Amino acid sequence: MSLKNERDSSIQDLFTTYSLGSLPTSPFSDEVALNLSRRVKSRLADLEKDLDEKKVIFSVPSFRFLCVCSLLRGSQMRI
Repeated sequence: MSLKNERDSSIQDLFTTYSLGSLPTSPFSDEVALNLSRRVKSRLADLEKDLDEKKVIFSVPSFRFLCVCSLLRGSQMRI
C-alpha cells in the first residue's frame, strides 16, 4: 500500500470513528488531506477539552463531599 493510500485510509477511519462528517472521494490531493487532517485534529482537541471540563465538574462535588465529611467528623481538612 502506498503512503498516500495509507494516509487516505487513516483519515477515512478517523472520520468514521469520530463521526466527523462526509468526505470527498479518495484519493485525496495533498491539500485536501492536509485540510481533513486539520479538521480531525481540531475536533479531537474539542472532544478532549469537553472531557477535561466534565472531569472538573465531577471532581467539584467530590471535593465538597470530602469537606462535608471532614466537618461532620470534626477534623480539619488540609489542602
